[in-house]
Amino acid sequence: MAKNRMQKLRAIPVSAAVLSTLLILSGCNTTEEPTVEPTVGEQKSLTIGVSLSSPGLISGTDPESLSGAEADLAVALGEQLGEIVEPNDVAWVPTTPEQTTEHLENGELDLLIGQFPGPDLTEDIAWVAPYATVEPALLVRGESSDQEEATNEAMTSESITSFDDLEDAAVCVVARSASAGLDLPVGETQTQQTVAECETGIRSGRYDAIAADDLQLVGVLADPSYSGSYELLPWSELAEDDDADVSEALVEPTQYWIGTTPAQCEVVGEAFAELVADGVPEDIFDQWDEYTDYVPQLSAEDDLSTQYCPN
Repeated sequence: MAKNRMQKLRAIPVSAAVLSTLLILSGCNTTEEPTVEPTVGEQKSLTIGVSLSSPGLISGTDPESLSGAEADLAVALGEQLGEIVEPNDVAWVPTTPEQTTEHLENGELDLLIGQFPGPDLTEDIAWVAPYATVEPALLVRGESSDQEEATNEAMTSESITSFDDLEDAAVCVVARSASAGLDLPVGETQTQQTVAECETGIRSGRYDAIAADDLQLVGVLADPSYSGSYELLPWSELAEDDDADVSEALVEPTQYWIGTTPAQCEVVGEAFAELVADGVPEDIFDQWDEYTDYVPQLSAEDDLSTQYCPN
């Protein structure tokens, strides 16, 4: 797809004797040329742009060794497209919302995944799926974290358990999440680019909570490294408190989409629909069951759309 898979020709070494013969034949006005053996075509490869540093979804410091549910979903889609046969058939490319359009237009990427809200991000990219519906939420320290030290650093602040606890809370907001740009009823906020950066801050005691999408935050819960350290606190649950002043924007859902090139949009959409029909996304996210009882809002076949594919 992104790579040119034209066959390359390999020159055959020619000995001096053969070269002399060829020169003689050329003097006899022969039009025959030496046979050139073609090489095997280039190995198939799928280039996938990803948003890194979201534990449980896509994480890893090295793009060559990523892990997480979204990474698994992208690989499954590549296999369905027939582009991935071996692990080294995929090339992972870290990208940002500002770079995605240029990378896709230049043919540097085939697919784009990583908590992208699809059409809300840009109209210059073809979008398929969606694969999940998410809503704003908070990640707070688990009750056990108040008495025990975390694996790497002590978390000294008390857990947030109610709406009133947010009044003086320092909250790290994940950029580009459903919580970003909203008026949060908390003491103070600071924005970081990734969930991982916010998690480092809450673990060190700098923050009391993380504000992002519920699926992003549950990804942290699904990471064995943080087992038992945190709890999910959706704004929709806080809104059930009669005294809580929670705006409608904090309970409004959004969706995650898969980006691709306009030329491949319909094909990618059909391939993803087959994955959903086979229950592949559910199987991938079922791996989280060991660490959390959260049930992701994954898309059913009727939820899928190619309306953002160019006509």
